[in-house]
Parts: sequence; structure tokens; C-alpha cells
Amino acid sequence: MELVLLEEQQRRFFDDNGYLIVPGALTEREVEQLTTVCDRMIDEFGREADQYYIQRRPGIVQERAFHPLLTHSSTVPLVVQLLSPNIHLHTTAIIYKFPQDDAGEGARGWHRDIGMTEDLGHERIVRAGIKVGYCLTDFPAPLP
Repeated sequence: MELVLLEEQQRRFFDDNGYLIVPGALTEREVEQLTTVCDRMIDEFGREADQYYIQRRPGIVQERAFHPLLTHSSTVPLVVQLLSPNIHLHTTAIIYKFPQDDAGEGARGWHRDIGMTEDLGHERIVRAGIKVGYCLTDFPAPLP
């Protein structure tokens, strides 16, 4: 793993917003390989006809295609600099969200994980963990 230094504007953005976007974190080839594996695993898991959200956790750590993400230079060094070098893999998930009409809009959006559901305000929340998520497909812009 190569050391990628966290830039000062990245640290400020994370401190102010609680998240960080790393454009180009994965190569096109990595995205293609991971998408193929994720599609297969989700297909095996099954989906109800009207199910817009599906999450799979079992079997991910056993799938070799995901192993390089554990030491990926584009993200892991940033987590170490934002949190500490004492990091652990807490959980893994493949999450698929399918198109949904506006009626389900309330169920969308970001939320806090790691058992800290009470919103104490961004300034007061303990930085106990950082979730790394890789978006393998584009998010279309909302319609006006």
C-alpha cells in the first residue's frame, strides 16, 4: 500500500461535513470486476419484485475480489490519517438501491452508523469509526 497524504482541504471538508469524496478511487477495471462480483452475489441473494433496497453481508470477506480493498491506497491511508492507525474491519455490505418513485424519498439519505443513532450534532459526535463506501455506478442527478 502506498501512502497517500490527506490534503488540508480534504481534512477541512471532512471535519465540516463528516464525509469525504475521493473521485477516481477505483480504476475502471476494478469497478468492472467488483460490479460483476456484486451483481452475482446480489442475484444469488434474491430480490422481491417491489424491493428497491437490498443489502447483503454474508460471504463478502470470503470473496477474493474484495481483498484488495482492505489495503487500497486511495482510501485506507486517508482513513488512518482521519481516525488513527488502529483500524479494524467492523462490517462489510453490498448495498443495491434500485430506482424508486418520490413516495419513498423519506427513506433515503445519509445516517450515522456504529450504534450512534442519536444526533448530537456534527460538532459533538465522537469519531469512533469511518465507513468506506465505493459507489460502483453513477448517481443520476435528481429531476427538477
